[in-house]
Amino acid sequence: MILKEYLQQNGIRFTFFAKRVGVSQPALSAWMNGTVTPSIFYAYKIEQITKGEVKIKDWITEDTEKKRQPRSKKGPKEKKCDELSDPEKSPEKLLS
Repeated sequence: MILKEYLQQNGIRFTFFAKRVGVSQPALSAWMNGTVTPSIFYAYKIEQITKGEVKIKDWITEDTEKKRQPRSKKGPKEKKCDELSDPEKSPEKLLS
């Protein structure tokens, strides 16, 4: 079952449920709109609170799997470190 349907069928306000789960109302809305997928921790918590009516597997779709692509090994932090090791970009050089 979709969480939004569960909340509407049971007359539960989004803000109340968000507090019960331990997240902000905008975070809960993002999950329900499909903008963001909750972590396994929160998906499990929602399953427990709804007594299994909204299951962990209900959050996983083909789109969710496509979005989860491996990240490149060289992230922005590493790039910044490489730039700092460049003598032309050293603080002394930049200040002179």
